[in-house]
Amino acid sequence: MFIANLLGAAALAVGDRVETLAATKAGVSPQVGAAIVLIAMRPGQSIRRLATSLRLSHSATVRLVDGLSRRGWVLRTDAADKRVVKLSLSDVGEAVHARLVDARSAVLAPLLAGMDAAQLAHLRQGLEAILANATEDMTDAYANCRLCDVAACEAEGCPVEAKARTLWKDRRLQPAAKGDER
Repeated sequence: MFIANLLGAAALAVGDRVETLAATKAGVSPQVGAAIVLIAMRPGQSIRRLATSLRLSHSATVRLVDGLSRRGWVLRTDAADKRVVKLSLSDVGEAVHARLVDARSAVLAPLLAGMDAAQLAHLRQGLEAILANATEDMTDAYANCRLCDVAACEAEGCPVEAKARTLWKDRRLQPAAKGDER
């Protein structure tokens, strides 16, 4: 189907820009950028939750967090369960997060240039439906939003969060990882 082919090509074009160009403009790797955004989105989350959202192994995520901690961007605090640490951003990490969000906006804005209000409204409806369809569980929800501008969604209403709430209410959505209900 032609529209599916267009969607695939557009997804790659947008994905490449968001993951590579935005991270490069912010001075970090795409993986570091995604980790910073996810920690900013859910301060206090565990390494297990972060690993699930990044779709990385636990050990790879530990190494990633170790590097972020060494840079002074991520803080670790003990949770009630001493086997778990809670992650949050330091002030320096918050500044990196702000650079990432600004860089993301800068690389995406030109892709919307020249579209009129009606085209933007139709695109919004289509994208909201696609994101809802792409959210089947909490792992999808966090992974889909791993480079999001959370403030933009809070202002307009996030379709991923709306779908997650519906799934949760219908009891079809389970926590992403056992013991990590947060």
